[in-house]
Amino acid sequence: MTDMTATVLVVGGGPAGMAVAISLRQRGVSVLVLDRRPSRDTSTSRALMIHARTLEVLEELNVTEALLASGRRASSFAFRDASKVLLRLPFNNLPTAYPFMLIVPQWRTEQVLEERLHAVGGEVRYGWTFTGLRQAPGHVDIDVLDPDGGPHVIRAQLVVGADGGKSAVRTAAGIAFVRSDYVGEFLLADVDMISDLDGGEIHNFLSPEGMMVIETLPDGKKRIITTDSPTAAAPPTRDELEHLVHMRATTSARIDAVAWVSRYQVGHGLAASYRRGRVLLAGDAAHVHSPAGGQGMNTGIQDAVMLAALASSALEGSLTALDEYERHRRPVAAAVIRFSDLFTRLVTVRTGAGRHLRNFGLAVIGRVPMLQREIALRMSELVVPPGRS
Repeated sequence: MTDMTATVLVVGGGPAGMAVAISLRQRGVSVLVLDRRPSRDTSTSRALMIHARTLEVLEELNVTEALLASGRRASSFAFRDASKVLLRLPFNNLPTAYPFMLIVPQWRTEQVLEERLHAVGGEVRYGWTFTGLRQAPGHVDIDVLDPDGGPHVIRAQLVVGADGGKSAVRTAAGIAFVRSDYVGEFLLADVDMISDLDGGEIHNFLSPEGMMVIETLPDGKKRIITTDSPTAAAPPTRDELEHLVHMRATTSARIDAVAWVSRYQVGHGLAASYRRGRVLLAGDAAHVHSPAGGQGMNTGIQDAVMLAALASSALEGSLTALDEYERHRRPVAAAVIRFSDLFTRLVTVRTGAGRHLRNFGLAVIGRVPMLQREIALRMSELVVPPGRS
């Protein structure tokens, strides 16, 4: 027995899930969004970067202006060997209305999307857990648990799994996913830090001790991303973080307070398919990649908007319209994975010979504006071989 119905059920209330729901609601489609979290987290920043192509896509959802008002614009990305700039990638001359990288904490991006979802008549129901599904010729029955642990069955015409890299929807649909992890963990921290670094640039320090990225958040805090932290047994103290910054980035920095610290395993993976019958995948459920370049959330949001347009057409006609989704978006994800994998391997080179060769190559690119522009276009996803949505 089913006790709830929806035309489309979206499992996962992150950026990709909400983007799907907003786009469908704007087309008049009934959507139900479930998220297993008890509430939205507003204490951690997680994904920060919104690229030009995503800002273009989000115009359709009428959220771009709110995000612009919430963010900090970075006009360049620099690779450094100590104080020496090996390569600076300029974004201020890209062929777009948004020639910059927009830095917005993920909690704020989600907040803006949820406000828009409410405005178009949708909502995210928190504390609901997906447990399984059964496909039939004309519908899908989805098993869920409510916040009190009570079982329910929801009948929908389509199901979108936007429930992250360990997607339960993907597993239930029987879609294979092969993931490969890099060696070691990455350390991420948001800190109150005084330094002489330009807040309008993202700085990637390539020191012999390990890579370190430093960028400035909209509230003035600094985001630090680094590899091979020597304090893996416990969260690093303020003094330990400051020592890492002095060793790997700039000796003029002073950390006054640590707002948030996290460690995570970095890897990449791609779903064998984006659709199984009436079940579709979006965002991290479909692809995961290194955070190098900041393209993960961006690619997922772009997935979502295309998926919603095709799903709306399919609901009015044949499900074969959904075949276009995988045909367009899976190659894009594969290209992003290749790019971010190359990026990650370059910045984590540790051997002396490898570092010398890498730094020489970056310095050469730094003297060729055409190559700098090409890399900036790839990072911004304005150009993503073999195509773009």
